[in-house]
Amino acid sequence: MKNLFKGICIFICGLSLSGCIFVVGAAVGAAGGYVISKDTIQGETDKGIASIWQASIDITQIMGTIKTKDIEANKIEAEIEGSHVVISITSITPATRRLKVTSRKNLLPNLKLAEKIFVNIMQRLK
Repeated sequence: MKNLFKGICIFICGLSLSGCIFVVGAAVGAAGGYVISKDTIQGETDKGIASIWQASIDITQIMGTIKTKDIEANKIEAEIEGSHVVISITSITPATRRLKVTSRKNLLPNLKLAEKIFVNIMQRLK
């Protein structure tokens, strides 16, 4: 319920400010995700950084190949389905973390893959 409320608030704020932020699909909306650019999807969770990190590693290894892992910066770079993927985790508040997934294939945005990875990671966290 908390994520749904956040999603609705973000959607309304996005529409009123610039119109460039919108909720993507029912699956991502339920996970609290939203688009911030043509190649990036992000969302918040109350799970710990260690849990999000491990879920991100697990999903990335299942879906593709990890190129670099920077645990200090909480950033993973990978090759998935021919796309360059960057996953980053940041603390927003002491109780809230942001998961951000960016995907590009041949320098072009691949939002569908970013959404797929984001949803898989969020599902793993449940």
